Amino acid sequence: MNIKIKKDQIFYTISVLDNGEGFDPSKLPDNSLGLSIVDKIIKEKLGGNLYIDSSHKGTTISFDFKFQ
Repeated sequence: MNIKIKKDQIFYTISVLDNGEGFDPSKLPDNSLGLSIVDKIIKEKLGGNLYIDSSHKGTTISFDFKFQ
């Protein structure tokens, strides 16, 4: 697992990467709240975005938000 934090002039971007099996984000069970809650918090509290990139080679979950 790797964690990356990047800052440019407008945004912070935080990424968590692993080399596991990956998963299909569109096929999460209806009772799976974890990523839904994270997405909601990032949008409502930070004005940012959540990104999920997953394949059989691993998963990267990133989010960005503006800093003030």
